[in-house]
Amino acid sequence: MTAAAFLPTASEAKLSQICGVVSYPSQAAGAYTFGLESYAPTLIKRNVYASGGGIAVDGEYYSVRYENIMGLPVVQELCYSLPDFELTDEYTGDLSNVATAMAYNYNTDRTYACYITADGQGYVLAIANVRYWSPKTVICPLEEPFSAMAFASDGQLYAIDFDGRLFTVDTATGATTLVGETGLVSEQITGGFIDPDDNTFYWSVKSETQAAIYKVNITDATATLLYNLENEEQLGGFYMPEVFADKVPGKLAGSVSLSFSGTSLSGRVQFRPPTTTYDGVKAEGDLTYRVYANGNEIANGTTSYGAGYQNVDVTLDNPGWYCISVVHENAEGKSPRGKQAKFIGPDTPKAPSSVSVSYADGVATVRWGSVTSGANDGSIDTSTRRYVVTRHPDNVVVSADNQTTTSLTDNIPMPQERTTYHYTVKAVAGGYEGAEAKSTEFSLGPVVPAFNLGFQATTDLIGWTVPAPASGAGGKWEFSSSDKAMRVRTSGKPTDSWLISPPVRLKKGEAYEVSALLRSYNTSYTETFEICAGTSAEPAAL
Repeated sequence: MTAAAFLPTASEAKLSQICGVVSYPSQAAGAYTFGLESYAPTLIKRNVYASGGGIAVDGEYYSVRYENIMGLPVVQELCYSLPDFELTDEYTGDLSNVATAMAYNYNTDRTYACYITADGQGYVLAIANVRYWSPKTVICPLEEPFSAMAFASDGQLYAIDFDGRLFTVDTATGATTLVGETGLVSEQITGGFIDPDDNTFYWSVKSETQAAIYKVNITDATATLLYNLENEEQLGGFYMPEVFADKVPGKLAGSVSLSFSGTSLSGRVQFRPPTTTYDGVKAEGDLTYRVYANGNEIANGTTSYGAGYQNVDVTLDNPGWYCISVVHENAEGKSPRGKQAKFIGPDTPKAPSSVSVSYADGVATVRWGSVTSGANDGSIDTSTRRYVVTRHPDNVVVSADNQTTTSLTDNIPMPQERTTYHYTVKAVAGGYEGAEAKSTEFSLGPVVPAFNLGFQATTDLIGWTVPAPASGAGGKWEFSSSDKAMRVRTSGKPTDSWLISPPVRLKKGEAYEVSALLRSYNTSYTETFEICAGTSAEPAAL
């Protein structure tokens, strides 16, 4: 008896079987296993689709069914338990959940995907959060979508676009390097995989003229026909099953726990050895454990079936995202792995949240949220954390070198010409600079016709004058975020509520038309408005 799990980046046995999903023709839709020598598929489960992407991770298969019905995208997100493809969850998605290609990095426990943008006009490379469908972490936009993505045994990501060009892809930046051209074209969402034994890239091609699987050499992009798909199948969403023998050690008795304090690269890995062999039979005897960081062995030792918690101290070389995995082995072979993934070491600070700006009497006040964690949800060195605040458009750093608080003031004399300002704020900690966050824009200085002054945010009120009405003369004008307008509330009439614009620079001898969009609360409340002009921002001067 054997059972299926998931193939790591490198396999000890020659790859002999592949699992994939047929999305077309509809009468053949389902999950299948098939071999590399010939296409003789064996059905696992009918009515499984991966027409918007499919990937296997940790005993679950995540797929997206994407159809265009009367010009409208219809997207279903589905989760199945493996190996039998029993449906466990289902959601209604949107176009941004549709992936043209997906690849799982076994060593780092990360899934990468080429997603369609929500407006359907572009594509992005992203780290996919398949367990929760979203949010995804966008790495970069892509000029052209990928048709297939897969990792080679050395951890390098390869991608083939729909025009048959083979690239290497930097998973940190999304930068691509052309390897070569296959000379093939694919038109529908399919997929591909790389055999970790010889690094052959297998690519499923589906166009109006062909449905086939090709072998692609990742060193020069040479493509060789493996076999045609006689029923013109749209075949993709591949994964590779790994086979465990009955008497290898079973799964860990519990989860892997990681303990790394703050930004330290030294920490402890805790786990409990299995109590049974893989077939579920209680076992006794010695075991060897091996601890891996992103596929590289960092510790090993001896334990036994059913032993208590094992605490293994480890030190990593560099900060980064790590999948720490533990495998046990006996004379029959290696167990399934247990794992835990997280960012370890000093992380790059997140961008500050809620950057706001206000202005009064020649002074701008900038405020922002404190940054306490890293961009990868890791730890930052808060003891060295400081903030850099820059004023634009003049690109002047207005913060002190040791700015540690989350607000500051900046003197801005009223400019002679109308100028639009904003501020950017970034955190620096442990020598790592975080991404900038931007405040809303605001304008100062005289207005030059023609112009249109609206109120979309509170900063649009900067430069306007809102004098307080005399006692009993009505309410004061205020910004309404729901109406995107200024409003005044009053319980009686007449009022004396003024809203005075910034200075307007006019030319002698020119005629100007002034208009405003004004309304009352509803037809039951009639209002009278007056538009005046003057030389001073004082009601008496208007």
